[in-house]
Amino acid sequence: MAGVVPMANLLLTSRGLHALPTFVERHAPGRRALHIPTAAEPYRGARILDEIRAEFAASMSEMTDVWMTEDDDPAMLDDVDLVIMGGGDPFHLLDRLRTTGWGDAITSAVRAGLAYVGMSAGSLVAGPTLEPCTVTSPHAPRPGLDLTALNLVEVVALPHHDQPGRAERHSEALARFGGDLNIVALSDDQALVVVDGVADLVPS
Repeated sequence: MAGVVPMANLLLTSRGLHALPTFVERHAPGRRALHIPTAAEPYRGARILDEIRAEFAASMSEMTDVWMTEDDDPAMLDDVDLVIMGGGDPFHLLDRLRTTGWGDAITSAVRAGLAYVGMSAGSLVAGPTLEPCTVTSPHAPRPGLDLTALNLVEVVALPHHDQPGRAERHSEALARFGGDLNIVALSDDQALVVVDGVADLVPS
């Protein structure tokens, strides 16, 4: 797969995290992470969020949750080895990344060598645009939201391909946008690993 940012190291998952320990060992050996669960703000307090956080934390030496509020300084990225972008509403996440300035800070940091891990919505915002999500996602963007994403990779990684109804919606997105975008559907046991400009689909 072509069209990724040279030197960027990313792990883009749908749900499974079996590829995480190897990725962290190779690209973030200090194991210090910022975990950004902002996409899941509409579900704050749900038990699955605690379960997912625990799964991430198992591979880290330190992990700090950052909700990208006014009190959170993007300079925190200078003190960690990787940033973890969690799942939830991709449009809400993109909106907050843009309005807080964290999106520009994360893009610059990843292009400078900071490792990036995305799950579901976190994988989607790493791509060039969320336009295919207007077909596939159960969420909807607010009116006027610019759907341009972080563009860390030119692949749009559509998650949860094996979940009910998703394959049909992914096929529709591919028919509508596949001529202009490199779209890859990820099942919950798959991940896209991007290392130094080379992307590979792996089990996860």
